[in-house]
Order: sequence, then C-alpha cells, then structure tokens
Amino acid sequence: MKFSLKRISFYSLAIAVGMGAFGMVWLPQAMAATMYCKVNGTATVCYQKVTYNNVAPLTQATYLAHGGTCGPCGKPPTSPVSGPP
Repeated sequence: MKFSLKRISFYSLAIAVGMGAFGMVWLPQAMAATMYCKVNGTATVCYQKVTYNNVAPLTQATYLAHGGTCGPCGKPPTSPVSGPP
C-alpha cells in the first residue's frame, strides 16, 4: 500500500485537531487546583447523602469533584481547602 503525501498530511492534520480539542477540554481541569477537606489527613465527607468518616485525601478530592461536601451530612458543610495536585 502506497501513501501519498496528501493523505499523510490529511491524517496529520486530523490528529493535530483531535489533540487540540482534547487538550482544550481536559487541560483546564487537570491544571485546576485540587480541593480537599483536610490535605494532610483523613476527614469526614458527605457524598450522595451518605457520611463517610476517615476519608483519605485522594478520595476526598474525588468525592468533592463529584458533588460531595466536607463534613457530615445534615449539617452545614465546611469549606474545602486547595492543596497540591
């Protein structure tokens, strides 16, 4: 199978456009500061109306990114803090 220069440049352009579109959607989220309830320890998190105790920092960030709040459910939430990514 023989590829022409025109076909190779078309595929290169398609790849560049795809990477650019992916980068514009994903990159701002990846560069955003990660939020935690407690950066250096476990915390209580309310996620989907269930209170979780002793939640590790990585899991805190995941819960907060998907709508969770700091503190137990049914009480006013505490403010999350920004931490290292």
